Amino acid sequence: MKTLFFLLLCLPFPLVAQTQVPEWAKKVIWYQIFPERFRDGDSKNQPIRESIEYHDIAPSTWQPARWTGDWYERVGWELESKSFYDPMVFQRRYGGDLQGVLEKLPYLSELGITGIYFNPVFFARSMHKYDASSFHHIEPYFGPDPEGDLALIASETADPATWKWTTADKLFLHLVKEAHERG
Repeated sequence: MKTLFFLLLCLPFPLVAQTQVPEWAKKVIWYQIFPERFRDGDSKNQPIRESIEYHDIAPSTWQPARWTGDWYERVGWELESKSFYDPMVFQRRYGGDLQGVLEKLPYLSELGITGIYFNPVFFARSMHKYDASSFHHIEPYFGPDPEGDLALIASETADPATWKWTTADKLFLHLVKEAHERG
């Protein structure tokens, strides 16, 4: 009943969309980047089975997928599933990372890109990162030292005074700085 009352109370107040586009955004050429699938720039930070969502049901032979593989081809650990559309296909990881994005900034500039829109980059077990478990840390497997970052995160508490910058956090800040310098 309280919910119904609240909804009825909100009816006289329609949502108003922003009608003015900010000046800075009018000429931006956006490029959306899904880091996990964009480019693997650091082969030493590959995701491991324990880092994925539903790792407890993933086969023990799980490993990152090949960058050049056919999307519909099941290889290695995927052969244990019944079909391509078995839920395990959503456990695929390709190992894309922030170093891969950093290395491709010159290419993006050549394309005329002036703004990057990142899919979520926060710490989460899913491939898409929309279910972040921490909004104050970048996904450790997007950075150069996942194991060290995970240990650092584990040492933190809810008290912000205990929070520390991880190598992934620092690399993301470096990436943003480099992108800004390129315009």
